[in-house]
Amino acid sequence: MRKVDFHAHLLPGADHGSASLACSLKQLSWAQSMSIDCIVTTPHFYGWKQQLSDFLSVREQSWGELKPYLNEYNLEVIPAAEVTLFRDLPDLLGLEQLTLPNTSYILLEMPMETWGNWVYTAIEKIISVRKLMPIIVHVDRYPEHEIDKLLDWNLVYQINAEAFDHFWKSRKYIRWVEEQRVHLIGSDTHGEDGTDFRKLDKALKRLSKHEEYLMNNAERVLSGKMI
Repeated sequence: MRKVDFHAHLLPGADHGSASLACSLKQLSWAQSMSIDCIVTTPHFYGWKQQLSDFLSVREQSWGELKPYLNEYNLEVIPAAEVTLFRDLPDLLGLEQLTLPNTSYILLEMPMETWGNWVYTAIEKIISVRKLMPIIVHVDRYPEHEIDKLLDWNLVYQINAEAFDHFWKSRKYIRWVEEQRVHLIGSDTHGEDGTDFRKLDKALKRLSKHEEYLMNNAERVLSGKMI
């Protein structure tokens, strides 16, 4: 069973997660020390203020800079994107280029402002018109009344390791995993100090009875299969 980190910001210069190649290599060292086998990189895409072509160009350049070093760390890194939902996203030309490679899965970040009906309309259009399958990222960060409603949509949901930091607050999130309402886990790593990777390691220890479930889900998603 591979250990998959399904949310990380480590492509050099692609966003605020890693400012340089040196930072990214330190991140890979931390991942290796935590016995992580595969990392899905998720640089931010903000479609209302940047062109898709510009984002793809930066990601390709960043990926090309990091890729030659991967063999030294004996882990797989998969370039993807964390796509923040906005009103016109379902109509974006080329949206399919933001999916996980060779799949129809797209990692969606929900808006941080109050959600309107447009959020649900946009998600529905991404599914029904664009034929893409959303993965809702870091479900632990959103307003409780909003995410409880969205969890009933039976999409794919990713939770951050930091959600399991606090014993009492984390009981809800453990229950979500136990009930198989949440399917994937990620470090959401930023910076080079290794804190987020250590949190992932700690969370997986707390979730030891469910680690196989989470990692099997990760492998199914990466291969384009339904959960």
